[in-house]
Amino acid sequence: MSSLGALLWGDRNFEAAEPLYREALDMSRRLAEEGADGPAADLRVAANLVGLGQTLRDLGKPDSAEAIVREALEIRRRLLGDDHPDVTKTKSNLAFVLRARGELDAAEALYRDVIVTRRASGEMSQEFSASLNNLAYLLMLKQEYSEAETLYREALSVHRSIYGEGHLQTQRLMSNLAGVLYDQGKYNEIETVLREIVRVEREYRPAGPGLGNYLATGLGRFLAQRGRYAEAEPIVREGLGILERELEPDHRWVLNARVEFGACLGKLGRFAEAERLLLQGYEALLAAGPRQQRNAQEALEHLIELYESWNRVDKADAYRVELAALRDTPGA
Repeated sequence: MSSLGALLWGDRNFEAAEPLYREALDMSRRLAEEGADGPAADLRVAANLVGLGQTLRDLGKPDSAEAIVREALEIRRRLLGDDHPDVTKTKSNLAFVLRARGELDAAEALYRDVIVTRRASGEMSQEFSASLNNLAYLLMLKQEYSEAETLYREALSVHRSIYGEGHLQTQRLMSNLAGVLYDQGKYNEIETVLREIVRVEREYRPAGPGLGNYLATGLGRFLAQRGRYAEAEPIVREGLGILERELEPDHRWVLNARVEFGACLGKLGRFAEAERLLLQGYEALLAAGPRQQRNAQEALEHLIELYESWNRVDKADAYRVELAALRDTPGA
């Protein structure tokens, strides 16, 4: 049961995984109570607790997950010792749950403990890189950007040394680094990182949608935000073209790139083209539901800016009312 639960969890089918993990946990508890297999039976209980805890966390039930993961941690600590790799992994799982509950200080302490243990062991692994990345993300939430940047850089260095520059997670870590640089206003460094991401993506996945997304909503968006619209326009256009070729028309990357291109064209005075793209993007994002509501708001903000620049005040006013209503919608 636990193996099937793990497969379903890996496929992100969390609703189906939960009852399987619960059944596996009940069975392993019975065997442990009967004294079958000694400590090995207790360790199977811990493994099923971890699987169930992760599933509950990913179902948005961190309150239920915490007690379950804490029980798993206690079992593994008792049987394996505090420095065992499985104990370290369970601490990381618990930190993830605590972060989801908003208990950032408690999660931070656990992440730091995990990093100390893995660093002391000389471990240079994907798990060590992930621990650094997790703590950096938590510090971003706490607006402690300087240390977050240091951790992202170390995570990137570790991951790149193992998997190389073309690995997808290496690129994600580069994106994370760009994000923390942006929050610190280090714009020259951001541009360098974004151009490096595009270079690597061109080399390793030249026809992939990842390149399109990095061009349109990564480097192109950054240049537009810096007021470099003429430079941004061909970059965003190329990215949009790749995305429209590789993905379905209603994919969120396509819609966001369409909005970005429309906003860029508006700033360049190409109002009619910009209007068409922004309206298409806004209507599709709005229809996509609550998960795209923030992006729909952004598209609407670009439309208002467009109509103001175009001197179509009536349109700008009408969409300003619509924007206010959208912001008042639950989940905005």
